[in-house]
Amino acid sequence: FPADAIKKIRSQMLMDLKVFWDNPSSFSGQLMQEVVYAGHPFSKNALGTPDSVSAITRDDLVAFYKQYISPCEVKCAIVGD
Repeated sequence: FPADAIKKIRSQMLMDLKVFWDNPSSFSGQLMQEVVYAGHPFSKNALGTPDSVSAITRDDLVAFYKQYISPCEVKCAIVGD
């Protein structure tokens, strides 16, 4: 998890959020979810918030990777010549 790669992805995610909130057809559904699912995890935006995206650290990424990414029971299919 190189720092420059994290910085690049973070800036892409922040730009995605900006584009999302600049497009009424995108954010209108989110606003409805916030009302319908108030107080429930479904009310949250899958893209996160600028604060949540900015708060993710390299240590958070490494901890997530170690906890959830595993080669156990991986299946691999190779096809072709």
